[in-house]
Amino acid sequence: MGGKPPLVLIVSGLDPTGSAGLLSDIRAAAASRVRIAPIIAATTIQNRNGMFGFHAIPADFLKNQLDVLIKDSKPNAMKIGVIGSGDNAAMLAEYLETMPEMPVVIDPVWKASQGGCFANDALKQIYLEDLFKHAHIITPNIPELDWLIGISDHRLRTIEKAGKQLLRTGCKSVLIKGGHLPDRLVDILLMKDRSLKLQGVRFKTNVRGTGCHLSTFLAAQLAYGKSIETAVRRARNFVRKLFTNYVAAGMNVQPVRYMERSES
Repeated sequence: MGGKPPLVLIVSGLDPTGSAGLLSDIRAAAASRVRIAPIIAATTIQNRNGMFGFHAIPADFLKNQLDVLIKDSKPNAMKIGVIGSGDNAAMLAEYLETMPEMPVVIDPVWKASQGGCFANDALKQIYLEDLFKHAHIITPNIPELDWLIGISDHRLRTIEKAGKQLLRTGCKSVLIKGGHLPDRLVDILLMKDRSLKLQGVRFKTNVRGTGCHLSTFLAAQLAYGKSIETAVRRARNFVRKLFTNYVAAGMNVQPVRYMERSES
């Protein structure tokens, strides 16, 4: 691709430890050879032992920042992580009506890894009714899928059925991350015309930020014009490298480290 690298707009929350959230998104985007426009939608009071407070940026402030950035440079893709409030979700849904062709990745983050909730039922309703329909891909893990849809057990058949319910919200695809499965690691990619079960390798580590990296790397790949399946396969490979190359940086949890640049 000649000229400037594509621009990825990232709307997410700030984890001041640097282990997850917007700072992880920035590292993943930089490793993906894309330009980055990061916007803080929520802030936290947090260290490596837990989350002690949470504040959503007001929706009008968030919208003003979007207006200013997009007026200056049109993004090639967008990643949405923690958005903090139903008001922010409703504003984003309305905003995305004006950019129907832009690839959008939504990581519906519900809780912090070490505790603390980012979402409520009002936000869930807006996700399901208004926001998800704008997504090229949604990337819930199994607890998030349970929160959004409700699942009775962790059998792959049950999880896949719940994922198909998410497809009915209007999104183009769903990637269910299988890291919480008790016996084996299987990610499920659901598209309108088919589904794929993607085997993974479980590592005995306690690493944070992998979901943030995965969704941001997906957005970068879509910004480069890759298909959803290709973007998913490359993003999963990227995260696998993160697991095998992490460095310890905390008492209870370890963030993924800044990786070498990945292929685009």
